[in-house]
Amino acid sequence: MNREAQEAWRPRRIAVIGVGLLGGSVALAAKRRWPDATLVGSSRKPETRQTMLDLQVVDHAFADAIQCVADCDLIIIAAPVGHIARLLPEIADASDHGAIITDVGSTKQEIVAAAEAHPAAALRFVGSHPIAGSERTGVENASVDLFQGKLSITTPTDQTDPIRHDRVKQFWREIGCRVISMSPADHDLALASASHMPHIASAALALALPQKFAHLTGSGFRDATRIAAGDPLMWRQIVEANAPAVLAQLQQYESAIGQFRGAIASQDWAGIEKLFADAQTAKQTIDAATCGPEDDSE
Repeated sequence: MNREAQEAWRPRRIAVIGVGLLGGSVALAAKRRWPDATLVGSSRKPETRQTMLDLQVVDHAFADAIQCVADCDLIIIAAPVGHIARLLPEIADASDHGAIITDVGSTKQEIVAAAEAHPAAALRFVGSHPIAGSERTGVENASVDLFQGKLSITTPTDQTDPIRHDRVKQFWREIGCRVISMSPADHDLALASASHMPHIASAALALALPQKFAHLTGSGFRDATRIAAGDPLMWRQIVEANAPAVLAQLQQYESAIGQFRGAIASQDWAGIEKLFADAQTAKQTIDAATCGPEDDSE
């Protein structure tokens, strides 16, 4: 999309389906970027609807997602990943013909397949995954700056409308993200390694500590187990949706643990030192990584 077309597109009415931490942060960032746009949000919980209004996260709140998307030109599904594939056809059928639908789901193959199996959803949907979040949950923890400098991945296929794809990429850039694109399958494989397996490792570390030693933990242990405080149901749904890729990455993790176990068992202290040195180098490389330039930056 050329710069003139980018500047010409301004969302007029934006719906966020599922206004929690991510959905609320999307709404706040969109409201700051497009103050003249109308922001609407949905939640089945009355207390959440009241909170999103009290905090001025949205202008109008709905209990029903179908009512929420009426007359919207941009719809962001921020429901739990286990519900997005089910919601997509209903939301697509209720949306305007020219609407754009995207999501924030942490897995993509199942969601994109559900969209492409439904004509209206296939036309309107562009898969997205902004890599941002917190171990905290709820709209009360939403932040207008959550996406600043973060990476957002779009997952187009041959069926994706290129104009809608361009506008979804523009949306994420406008609220602060860097944007790259990859296939749904490549996304799920990569995120199993970069996100899903590390969460399991953090949870396993928290489980492995005898509770009688909990008072002895320091900042290192707390840093390593921070994400274990995440929502259990959300993470169950993520792992369930991406189970084959997660299993493959867990094998890699078990192999790395096995190297440490083998070196300790054989009293190979030079080998242990090398493993720590290799890990130190890997950490430095990770910290220095920039994910590369955007795939279509102007």
